[in-house]
Amino acid sequence: MCLRKADLEIGVVVQKLNYFGNCLVNLNKAGLNDIYTCNTKYITLISGEDFEKVEGDFKLVSKEAKEIKIKNSEFPIEHDKQKYKNSGIEIQNFDNPNDLIDHQSLIRYLDDRTPEVFKATEEELRTSIPGNLPLLLKIDKWHHKSYSEYGGHKPSSYEIYQMIAKVLESKDIAKWKTTLKPNNDWRNWPEAGSL
Repeated sequence: MCLRKADLEIGVVVQKLNYFGNCLVNLNKAGLNDIYTCNTKYITLISGEDFEKVEGDFKLVSKEAKEIKIKNSEFPIEHDKQKYKNSGIEIQNFDNPNDLIDHQSLIRYLDDRTPEVFKATEEELRTSIPGNLPLLLKIDKWHHKSYSEYGGHKPSSYEIYQMIAKVLESKDIAKWKTTLKPNNDWRNWPEAGSL
């Protein structure tokens, strides 16, 4: 199982891949003297250097910036705030005297327009998965609940984890029958990606 998340971390957008399983390969070492095995891989989507090229003020996009590099492709930067609002994106109003677009809003707008560029490629997903292991099911949309919302219940009591377990145990993707509406889109988690 691999979970994907794009994070904005100190001026760098990374994709964080977490791997869980008993046959993983190519895992990195971590911890003091590399005594632990790390099941996480990071893929840089937008480098700090590329953010610096478009930065106006701290965490804000210069009005002169026309494009930003994501992975190895250039994408146009939109400066019309109304287009952001039309996509449900609220521009951050922190210390922004020049009325610029903030990094977080830019990333959300780009994700709204070109979501595939923010998803891990098949090759990236398989970085730590054996090549002969077939894909059983790919889940891009699900109903997520933060741990604090479980109200003392174990995450294993929640529908998503129960269904994943049923599919893995039976190898039958027909068992994937969610009853809850997907909510893992960033629009449902307004604080996601902020520092």
